[in-house]
Amino acid sequence: MIMSDVNLKSYSDTSYHNEELKSLTRYRFDKVKERAKLKSSVSRLICILFPELEKLVPTIHMASIYALLSEFPSASAVASAHLTRLSNLLSKSSKGRYGKDAAIIFREAAR
Repeated sequence: MIMSDVNLKSYSDTSYHNEELKSLTRYRFDKVKERAKLKSSVSRLICILFPELEKLVPTIHMASIYALLSEFPSASAVASAHLTRLSNLLSKSSKGRYGKDAAIIFREAAR
């Protein structure tokens, strides 16, 4: 081998790391694409089940909105929710950004 190729380079760890980085980059790209599809599906479902919600928040892809929809999956569930439970859920999941006022607005929009 040495005689056949004078420019032959020895094996190095960097080539292994490059292959790992390529693999991880492809994996991340696939996961980002999958997340985008899931967000699109969630948006379509919200448009069907609770269309007023999109007008009340800057984006529906927030932890507080996901927590709200996990606990109360439809507009009728939000409309019939106890105000204290709804406001506690929103306050806890939004880290204080949404409170009782927001809970009242969400519940009235659901009704």
